[in-house]
Amino acid sequence: MKKLGVIICGQPRFIKYTWKFIKEHYTIPGYETKFFGYLWSNVGYSRKNDEINTYEPHEISDIISNDFENIKINDYTELDESIIDFYKKTKQTTPKNISILKERYHFGQVYSKQEGYKLLQKYENKNNYVFDMIAVAKTDFIYRNQHCYRDKQTYVTRKQLVY
Repeated sequence: MKKLGVIICGQPRFIKYTWKFIKEHYTIPGYETKFFGYLWSNVGYSRKNDEINTYEPHEISDIISNDFENIKINDYTELDESIIDFYKKTKQTTPKNISILKERYHFGQVYSKQEGYKLLQKYENKNNYVFDMIAVAKTDFIYRNQHCYRDKQTYVTRKQLVY
């Protein structure tokens, strides 16, 4: 059996609507799939939300959270510190001249993916487990489910070929 690790990262926009599609997409016969998540505690729906610091709380229910091997829902404190540290190290500008809120949009995507990968690695190390493949998924993407294919076997075969 192949081992597939899926990292869910970023702002959990629309997760209450898309989770069933994500879970179905990565449930593949012959694969053991495990989910890991590093998600932000607040959600914005455009870049402007980051720039003016207007967010809504996430919509992750306990039912969804229970599907994860490891999930961390975090505020932006560590991200903001990482942005300042990056600019200090690269000496591109002084930290007082940067807008943390504007930089969250760019840095946040990479940072949450990196932290999600660390959660996956921690699982591998703790459990002496090695994933054959790792996928990264966002919660604001709609995956085609089996109803988009002419039959279930075509759907399953397509997933097996991709992964």
